[in-house]
Amino acid sequence: MTVDRCDLCGKDLTDQKPLESANIRIIEDIPDTVEKPEVIEVVQEKKYCDDCKEVITAKSELALPKSDIGLNATILICYLWVAVCMPFTKIRDYLKAFFGLKISTSGLSRHVIRVARIMKDVYNEILHDIKNGATLHADET
Repeated sequence: MTVDRCDLCGKDLTDQKPLESANIRIIEDIPDTVEKPEVIEVVQEKKYCDDCKEVITAKSELALPKSDIGLNATILICYLWVAVCMPFTKIRDYLKAFFGLKISTSGLSRHVIRVARIMKDVYNEILHDIKNGATLHADET
């Protein structure tokens, strides 16, 4: 960044050579809000398998199978619902205000239920590990 004018007296500094030293700042920020969500067209190739006698369609890694909600939105929805305990009405309003993403509360509910079904095996594996793990009785204070 350049200095064009003195903050104290208002003198024009555009023709003055900059000093050898400079301040370096690291700034972390979140992205600007968007007017509307990013819409991505995905062309999924199809091929016929002679062995199986079935049409096989390429899979996209941008969304869950047969879903029109992207993975980034899915992760945010699940985080807001599970970790932040935000109700679907507030999640709907948040997605609309900050990302321009319009989705109904029933659509959010269906999507989260779908994610839960997909994650069922992971849940069962974690539950199994907890039940079969060693127990440590400790007080964190």
